[in-house]
Amino acid sequence: MITDRLDLDQKITGDFDANIAQPLNIRVSYPNAPFERPDDEPWIHFSIVYGDKLQAEFGGPTRRYRTPGVLFCNIYLPLGLGTARIASIAGRIASRYRDASRDGVYFETSTIGESRREAGMWKMTVQCPFYGESLE
Repeated sequence: MITDRLDLDQKITGDFDANIAQPLNIRVSYPNAPFERPDDEPWIHFSIVYGDKLQAEFGGPTRRYRTPGVLFCNIYLPLGLGTARIASIAGRIASRYRDASRDGVYFETSTIGESRREAGMWKMTVQCPFYGESLE
């Protein structure tokens, strides 16, 4: 069970760091953390957007609440380095968070968006919808 939004943040961020960032040796721009953008290698902008907490179960002395959200991973690659590496990174993220439970966070169907040029970089976005449940 998830205790609060901070708990959700820590579980998702910790799993991402341990299973994506470290094994791929890729720099990640986490919210409100120092970051220096590399000039010659891929990097990821990591963000979590939450929806409103909703009551999922009624009755009884405790109630179950569900907090939905989406993990956005914007992957950037300098122009001219091809698309294979960015597609591989996106595939790894989507596979990790597709229809899976990770430390009490339930991920639904991940999607990989179109790739495009943005701010002198090549960008591809992976969206991973999820929810966490709490008892109150």
